[in-house]
Amino acid sequence: MAKKEPTTETTESPNDGEYVLTPEEEARYGRFSKNQKRLFMTIMAIATSLGPYSSSAYMPATQMIADEFSTTGSTINLSGTVFNVMTAMSPCLFNRLYEFYGCRPIFILMATLLLIPSILTAVSVNLPMFFVFRSLTGLFSYSFINMAASITGHIYQPTERSTALSCCLAGTLAASAFAPVLAGVIITYASWRIIFWVQTGITAFVLVMAIVFLKETTPETEFSIWKRETSKKFKFIAVNPFKVVFALRIPTLFLSGITTLLLSFNYFALLTPIRYVVDPRFGFTSPIQGSLFYLAPGCGMVISTQFAGRYADWVLKRAIKRRGGRLVSEDRLQACLPAMLLMFSSIIIYGWSIQEKKGGLVLPIVMMFLNGLSQTFVYTPVNSYCIGSLPEIGSPIALGSNYFIRNIGAAIGSGVTLPLFDAIGIGWSSVINGILIVVAFGSTLLCYKLGQNWRTRWLKKNGYRSVDGDDREG
Repeated sequence: MAKKEPTTETTESPNDGEYVLTPEEEARYGRFSKNQKRLFMTIMAIATSLGPYSSSAYMPATQMIADEFSTTGSTINLSGTVFNVMTAMSPCLFNRLYEFYGCRPIFILMATLLLIPSILTAVSVNLPMFFVFRSLTGLFSYSFINMAASITGHIYQPTERSTALSCCLAGTLAASAFAPVLAGVIITYASWRIIFWVQTGITAFVLVMAIVFLKETTPETEFSIWKRETSKKFKFIAVNPFKVVFALRIPTLFLSGITTLLLSFNYFALLTPIRYVVDPRFGFTSPIQGSLFYLAPGCGMVISTQFAGRYADWVLKRAIKRRGGRLVSEDRLQACLPAMLLMFSSIIIYGWSIQEKKGGLVLPIVMMFLNGLSQTFVYTPVNSYCIGSLPEIGSPIALGSNYFIRNIGAAIGSGVTLPLFDAIGIGWSSVINGILIVVAFGSTLLCYKLGQNWRTRWLKKNGYRSVDGDDREG
């Protein structure tokens, strides 16, 4: 990866223990008004809903789609695995584009490209056509999630970033909650194809909003610098898809990646078999009845967006004050740890309550709600950490590496869950899930305790820093 100038900056800690922006940082984060920032975040929230909508809305319609294409539900679920593999490829292919050209033009390009496979998925005439174009929606739709996080980093200072990011995540999480329910209603009264026509309509709306209201948030793009220096109008750039993957050799990115990979596996292992589990357990016969169970984890996620970001920012501010005004990026990871304990207990209780038919409807619903609630309390500080902790390599690369490995976890979770459930049952499947959450807890704790030293050592070894200094997050 290309090296930037070594960082040699050190900062004086203010006497009151508060984190103080430099004049350059004040200028960078003050370019847009509060209302403009809120508008940008609204556009991002809607855009980031498209990936989770596409990945989860089909779940209640799995058997209906399988019947139309004369195949099995497991085969249709395999399209979800391919979809998630494509989402993992998205940051590898597109992050360099918005890093060079800027977020606005690439955002508009991705929205335009997403329209095409959305329409073609809706009109699919056979299984290969459905597989190919549904997979392409994953490739383009998940690019918005990466760009939204980078845009948040461009316009919000470090101690406000988690709060803003959690608001942006509201769209992502609302889609996870309500897309399966909406799909259940749709397939009860109409064709499953309407699910993808809805996706097409949302994409068109996002495209118009971006063209009219979204401004470039990158302080100065590499493309604008190149144009100024060469007086030329356009440049095609080569994209190295392995640049994002190779960033995982940085110890802190690898550890945070392991955390989100395992949490993503947990989430898809929770969602994928819902109708296969709850319909026979509670005797449901209508698609709407089973689909309502998707609301439990989704509502937990949506509600927690009101608190997760503020909590993560509060944890960071408290740590800064404790350190006499010094910011250490790893301190925000403290916010993850209690939530991961809640996630562990909720998935274990959920699995065995279904397996042993205990607790009626209430117990599994409450456990699914708590599992979704805890997810946001982990993802928000981890995302903020990836955005800001390594400005030397840039947030598109750092965050892209996390989304790459995170979506690999989603692909594995959506692919192996049903065979695992069929083989050992939902109870023991939840035990395996719980063990993976314990591993994620250990990875996060290790990054929190030792990450600063490992990160600084890697930056100095590779020429990004020449002296030890306080973190100035990008």
